[in-house]
Amino acid sequence: MLDVLIVGAGASGLFSALLLSRTGKKILVIEGQSRAGNKLGLCGGGSCNVGPVERESAKLAPRYLKYAKNPKTGLFREEPVRQLKTLFFAYPPTLVETLWTSREMVAGTFQGLGIALREEEGKLFPADFDARGLAAELCRRSIKAGALFRYNTKVRGITPLVESGFDIQLDDGSTISARSVILASGGFSYPAIGGNDSGNGILDRLGIAIHPGMPAMGPIPVKNWPFAASSGTVIPARVTLKTKSLGKELLRTPVDQLLFTHRGLSGPVILDICAAVHECAEESPFLQLDLLPALGTEELVVSMQTLAREHPRKQAVQILTQYFPRVLAGILLEKADINPEALSAEIPKASILRLATLVKAFEAKPELPASRSEAMGWTGGCDLSELDFSTMEVKKIPGLFITGDMVSMCRPCGGYSLWFCWTSALAASKKIAYNS
Repeated sequence: MLDVLIVGAGASGLFSALLLSRTGKKILVIEGQSRAGNKLGLCGGGSCNVGPVERESAKLAPRYLKYAKNPKTGLFREEPVRQLKTLFFAYPPTLVETLWTSREMVAGTFQGLGIALREEEGKLFPADFDARGLAAELCRRSIKAGALFRYNTKVRGITPLVESGFDIQLDDGSTISARSVILASGGFSYPAIGGNDSGNGILDRLGIAIHPGMPAMGPIPVKNWPFAASSGTVIPARVTLKTKSLGKELLRTPVDQLLFTHRGLSGPVILDICAAVHECAEESPFLQLDLLPALGTEELVVSMQTLAREHPRKQAVQILTQYFPRVLAGILLEKADINPEALSAEIPKASILRLATLVKAFEAKPELPASRSEAMGWTGGCDLSELDFSTMEVKKIPGLFITGDMVSMCRPCGGYSLWFCWTSALAASKKIAYNS
């Protein structure tokens, strides 16, 4: 019988395999694809942002969210995942970072990995190799420590045994027995490289509550998108999520980078609100874009009037290029019914006010659902109430652990998803190591 069977050779699966194999346990990792770490190799655009800015548990935990509708008011709202306080205070960011970089014993159980990290703008990255290199290194070290990997194989079911342990049914008809199981099969993002929600089916058959999930951390296509010609343009912006049915503001983002694509919107400010947009899809959501958050509406009107007065012979598009790239400026003028070639002196105040209002509150109607193939995450997986967050063990099935993207919640971009993978894998691995 195996000590541990790990389902999935992604970030949390690889991290668990490496930690536990170095304690001498008999480990087998089952992976449905032909190699380990396919998704990990894409993280951070290939640079692999392994850790977020926050280095304090109290600041890190509230960054992970869940979405819910108030049954009385019907209002959609975001809430922090309060259970994560248990996990991040037991395994704070400083401890996990030390586990990566140190060669000493960490957390009283595991030898530090001795992998150098570099810090850029407060975020952590591998110092000597990229995302693919990191995935390969974690796999190589696990194998060197004794872990076995079995590729192109899928788990069809898990059966808890009467006394302890599990029988795991594979797609080739064979069965493997293990004392503990870590489910780390991720979610349906990146389906082209194997992302799927098969883990939800396993949980459902075990009687564990699940959420089907929505795309997260992905671009949002927009209906009747007028800015295709500005594809590739990046500007700072603030985005407000509203709904036609409720008629109220649901969420407002901080100012961050907004990327115009040929079909809609992307960039950090959109990636972080993507899950919320999908979760309230039935409420006819729309996005209100503040394309110039540095100025209020009245300030913008005064600023444009001043420029027009000082440069009366300049064209309207030349005036607006003081704030935006030329192509984007031209499109905004046309949307405000202003001829881009009109002389600034000829533009009436009412038109300037209309333009300023458009710039500060442009409405974009998402075309939902967005493609799963472009999403970097999802909100589905195991219901939070099913887990003991001090160990990531399923409360009603001792010996079964769920880590990483198999846990239902929303993670913002910027290293948070991977940090939860490392931390949840550490919590599960420590419980398994101490159970021996």
